[in-house]
Amino acid sequence: MGDDKLKLELEKLLNDYIYNFKEELAFTISRLKYYVKSLPRIMGKKDLYKYYFHNNIIIHEYVKLIYFINGNRSYSYLPRYAYEMVDLNIWRKLIYTFEEDQEKHYNNIKKLTDDIILRAYNYLNSI
Repeated sequence: MGDDKLKLELEKLLNDYIYNFKEELAFTISRLKYYVKSLPRIMGKKDLYKYYFHNNIIIHEYVKLIYFINGNRSYSYLPRYAYEMVDLNIWRKLIYTFEEDQEKHYNNIKKLTDDIILRAYNYLNSI
């Protein structure tokens, strides 16, 4: 494909793109559910770094859901001022450190994510 043809194809793709907020919200819910469900298997393998890594993805998806529920859409790939949107006590429960009891942390994550997923589904169904 020549450069001119490629440029035209890219321009067409960009011009035809339609943002669908409901799809993005549903996809974020789905990703959060997937990564939370992955944690017990990772715990069974005793892979601390993978648990830590997946947990950070969970935090990101959790924050995105709060951002969406609060009516925000711009900058959703990395919500602005995310730290201010989440209560400090919740941040403490979300963040995992290697010294922490993994089972206790998982139980906290599971409860927090179950709650935000329910809120997100309710929001999705209301729009």
